Amino acid sequence: MLRHMVEHPAGWRLPACCALIAVVADAAAGAAAVAAGADVVDLGDAAQAELTAFRSAHPAVPVCGSAGPAEIVRDQRMAAATGAWLICADPQSARRTGLAAGRLLVLASPAETERLAAAGWHPVVDADAHGGSGQAGVIAAAAVSCWLGAAAVLTTRPGPVRQALDMTASIAGRRPPARAVRGLA
Repeated sequence: MLRHMVEHPAGWRLPACCALIAVVADAAAGAAAVAAGADVVDLGDAAQAELTAFRSAHPAVPVCGSAGPAEIVRDQRMAAATGAWLICADPQSARRTGLAAGRLLVLASPAETERLAAAGWHPVVDADAHGGSGQAGVIAAAAVSCWLGAAAVLTTRPGPVRQALDMTASIAGRRPPARAVRGLA
């Protein structure tokens, strides 16, 4: 069964399956991440001019950043003032914000993901932090998190993680496979 789409007041939505948030250093890396399948691009502490430049080149791609205009932020005051979604460190921090739960993304480990999703939060797993230093570990952390109900996965490796998220969502029955082949000859 597909999870419901989560809509932002400005009109964009988290995908029904696990969203891929690509953590990038600049707008050029953000463009490459979008080409690799990123749903959201995290430009971190990039200046407003860089966010605006990325936004003009990719108007349909939500942006996470510390400056405006961003659909996802890490600063509570900016989220309250702009209506952006807020990434919170944990459920306790999320409760203290006073913002609607539907606008909050809660950082979680893969082990916490299922519990937080069942409690109504939108868990976000940093696959790079929880997957170790190698690509295989990052992919595994992303796939497990998707399986357990993460709303999104953060990574600096959007290409292979996108493939893992799509495969996991297909196996879990949350999305159709990209290609189906009969196994009998």
